[in-house]
Amino acid sequence: NLVYVFSIMVLLISYLIFPLYYFACKENSKRIAIQRAEYTAVQMAGIREQQALDISNRVVNREAAEKFAAAHTLLQEHHESVCSTILPVKNIAQKPQLPNGCEITSATIVLNYLGYKIDKVTMADVYLPRQYPYYSVNPNIAYMGNPHGLGWYCYAGPIVQAVNDYFSSIGVTEHQAKDITGADIEDLKTYIRNGHPIVFWGTIGFTSPRRTRSFMTPNGEYAYTNLHCLVVSGYDEEYMYITDPLYITSKVSIGWFEKIYNSMGKRAVLIA
Repeated sequence: NLVYVFSIMVLLISYLIFPLYYFACKENSKRIAIQRAEYTAVQMAGIREQQALDISNRVVNREAAEKFAAAHTLLQEHHESVCSTILPVKNIAQKPQLPNGCEITSATIVLNYLGYKIDKVTMADVYLPRQYPYYSVNPNIAYMGNPHGLGWYCYAGPIVQAVNDYFSSIGVTEHQAKDITGADIEDLKTYIRNGHPIVFWGTIGFTSPRRTRSFMTPNGEYAYTNLHCLVVSGYDEEYMYITDPLYITSKVSIGWFEKIYNSMGKRAVLIA
């Protein structure tokens, strides 16, 4: 009887404990599932945050790279412009109309570059101050003779006067010719880099200067026999680029250009 009673009691206890155990296991499973879900959510949030950070970093890096590339391009362009500038200056032949009119033809080349529709002959016949006979003329004051024939040359002063008289006749005030005699080669490069071709005095074919002994000008010098006026329209690290109305010289080494330019008195005119 005791065994029977004990068996009945064990059976009753089992019926009572099993549901409690079952519900406890079920609640624990739910809690574990919730914890796993929370962990997964945290992990996913972290991943999304990292992805967003990566995207942001890529955007920042791309923007930084673009800014660096733009700055590099600007620096390279600046370097190239400092080391090399060649202006699109169209040449004009002084011959046959003005065989000795290189100065006024060079000035006309620059005027045409600036957009003025004026021809060399009009500039020579209407605006260029001349005096005769050629051997009695100071080239700082007027052209020595006739650029169409029996003539020699002039210096910067008459060219400045001719160009500015032309500007006055058409009512132009935004441009002006200026005597920049004395400007060194770096000054010329700066003018060119800023878009201004320069009229300058050199020699025919960039040969060494030569003078006649047959007459002396009123300014106290023997006249040059190979003086030539041209336009310097560009430069790079090796050469100065020339627009020559005689179509002889297109470029000359920087060192030789400087030698001839200096030996001819660093004479130059800016039209800007």
